[in-house]
Amino acid sequence: MQLSTRLQDEGNSDSEIMFVLEAPTRDDLRAHALLTGDIGECVDACLESVGLTRSDIYITTMYPSEGMLSSGQPTDMHIVTLQEEVARIKPKVIFLFGNRVMGWGIQQN
Repeated sequence: MQLSTRLQDEGNSDSEIMFVLEAPTRDDLRAHALLTGDIGECVDACLESVGLTRSDIYITTMYPSEGMLSSGQPTDMHIVTLQEEVARIKPKVIFLFGNRVMGWGIQQN
């Protein structure tokens, strides 16, 4: 089954907290939401433990769909889009999930 849907970023665009994921999973694409399944339950529990919910954070991805992960390193388009999104949201704290996203984050400092 080919899933090529691009999920929209979600959450509070005025949030001081941003999660940057590498790409949506197949489960995310099926559910039309980010951070679903077991990982989503874990994230929700972690947020709840510090008095937050998903509506308190902003979630985005470097790659717009799961299938793009196989393409290797992020392209300039992926990087520019992510940089523009961070500039628009202006979070105080950014959590990075995934090796490629971590690589991007390290290069930003």
